Amino acid sequence: MTRASLYFLAAVVAAVGAAAPSFNDIKSRYQVSDYSLLDRNGEVIQKSRANYLTRALDWVALPDVSPRFKEAVLFLEDRRFYDHHGVDYRALAKAGWENSFSRRKSRRGASTITMQLAGLLNPNLNSKRGRRSLWQKLYQIREAWDLEKSWSKDQILESYLNLVSFHGDKRGLRAASQLLLGKDPHGLTSPEAFFLASRIQSPSRDAESQRKRACGLYGKWAKQTGCEEIDRLFAASYSRNPSLGSPSLAYHLLARLKGGQARRIGTSLDREIQEYAVEMLQAQITALREKHVRDGAVLVIENATGLVRAYVGNVGDGSTAQFVDGVTALRQAGSTLKPFVFAAAFEKGILKPETLLDDSPTEIAIEGGRGVYRPQNYDNQFHGWVSARQALASSLNVPAVKVFLQVGAEAVVDKLTAVGFSQLRRSEDYGPSLALGSADVSLSDLTNAYRTLANRGEYSRLRYLDTEPNAPVSSAIHKAAVEEVTKILSDRQARSLTFGLENSLSTRRFSAVKTGTSQDMRDNWCIGFGENYTVGVWVGNLTGEPMWNVSGMTGAAPVWAAMMNFLEGQKRVAALPKASEPKPGKAARPIAHRSLSRLLYPTEGLIVALDPDIPKSRQRLFFEVQGAERGLRIELDGNPLSRSRDLLNEGWMPQNGVHRAVLKDRQGRVRDQVAFEVRGRVYERGG
Repeated sequence: MTRASLYFLAAVVAAVGAAAPSFNDIKSRYQVSDYSLLDRNGEVIQKSRANYLTRALDWVALPDVSPRFKEAVLFLEDRRFYDHHGVDYRALAKAGWENSFSRRKSRRGASTITMQLAGLLNPNLNSKRGRRSLWQKLYQIREAWDLEKSWSKDQILESYLNLVSFHGDKRGLRAASQLLLGKDPHGLTSPEAFFLASRIQSPSRDAESQRKRACGLYGKWAKQTGCEEIDRLFAASYSRNPSLGSPSLAYHLLARLKGGQARRIGTSLDREIQEYAVEMLQAQITALREKHVRDGAVLVIENATGLVRAYVGNVGDGSTAQFVDGVTALRQAGSTLKPFVFAAAFEKGILKPETLLDDSPTEIAIEGGRGVYRPQNYDNQFHGWVSARQALASSLNVPAVKVFLQVGAEAVVDKLTAVGFSQLRRSEDYGPSLALGSADVSLSDLTNAYRTLANRGEYSRLRYLDTEPNAPVSSAIHKAAVEEVTKILSDRQARSLTFGLENSLSTRRFSAVKTGTSQDMRDNWCIGFGENYTVGVWVGNLTGEPMWNVSGMTGAAPVWAAMMNFLEGQKRVAALPKASEPKPGKAARPIAHRSLSRLLYPTEGLIVALDPDIPKSRQRLFFEVQGAERGLRIELDGNPLSRSRDLLNEGWMPQNGVHRAVLKDRQGRVRDQVAFEVRGRVYERGG
């Protein structure tokens, strides 16, 4: 076919053709095949497939493509790309001659890169049988001319490299380069360039045919023999894991938010906090595996804004329910609802913190003559007359049930609904066991309810985007009642009746906290807040199986305390002058708190008062450490206190002044540190 006849036929086609799309339109409509969950600073923290038929990654700009790859593509696909105006007539004539008279089994193509791009942009130009009809070919030529008129050569080449399919499901250069070679397109060498470029024209070839084609084309271009480099690349590509090493920090939140057209989903999560929450929870679940614990979840909320800074739905890799979201799953609340029962009583004036309550065996008749309810305390003991402060802080069940009966089910359910427990049923559906957490709640609702306490009774819903407008605020609990509950939940002395003075609920700075364990130890919780954050932790089995002797204090509380210390430590470190500034957009990472190993005693800010009437030799301070790591050691004021755990039992002879104790692991990394002070005079023999 002559050039004149081509012009004539194409002119006929052009009379009914549509205008070519713009380069910016094509680029804006381009979609990657993965959902990407971003933290508040735009860092990718989780990926998930959206399209399982095609793998397409982020658009790559032409300046970010290796010059070697551009050379390879032009050598293989269109050697006169920068010289023609959409159609290479010499190549077209040669292909027509060879296809008519040559004995070659395969037909020779003559489509330029511009013509191929026209076919990629318009699916109607592609035949289902594999070869285009004459009219499809003419339309392709016409659209190639239109592209050349309105697009630059670089725009055409850039679009082609991002839209063309490489072998298999890989669409675009970035997907092919990262999935097959594990590197970005800007760093491709000549052998790698030909290894990839040779796959454009062979989507259905078998591996050996592809290898031979790449070897032959590279040898022809480089004017050399031997295929060692190409063979090595083929071997490596077939053994490569195509996961791209994607971060996996927030699977459950991405599963919850994905589904729309947007492939990049911005959130309010903070990668530093999210990573630490995952790390702490994984360590605790691993430590409790022998006690039949498989699942856990963590939620961190910023008090002032309601923005979620960490969302760990589950880390139970070995669990059959690992894909179930523990943040939204409904689980039995245990004792975590007691603060709201007491808050309702404080509001009504029925109760004051110093009011005495009788903690003794009690029988409560169930409506309809269905028997009696006998509440028991967690330790199966009764403590007689106790204050309301002690009853709540030490989580005594019998007094809580008696307070519930005085307040009434309707008032309690109304209070729980006001702080966000929207899934509760009618008040008549609940008996006194509601005070002990018989209702099913989610970690998200429960943690946000405690955030309401942190905000002095003001409730607002959670937010997952920094850019999301502030949520409406409602007054859910009277401030005076909140202040009383907060004082109780932060009172270490008041909770000592059940938990002792030193336990996993102790934190460096102010915190108010409550634990909970459901019936048969199927769930345990630790929920609490400090000045800036509210943290909720759930540990258990999402299959509903019971744990073996694991309570909120031993299951969820250590993770909660680690998170609170990390969060408040993060605030302190960020406020101090630093020798070098952290990377833009990242919160400063504190030195300590990188595991559950920590100093239980002495505590931060402790003041030790020496008694002048007791001999010095009998006034020793004993250090207590939580953690099962081997090789833990304590340094006091920069000097090793003991390299043997046994020597810690001998204690340390106190010396006046401010001291700093640092807990380090075998590698010398700081696990925890506290500052304390010793004051007073000591008894000296003869003086």
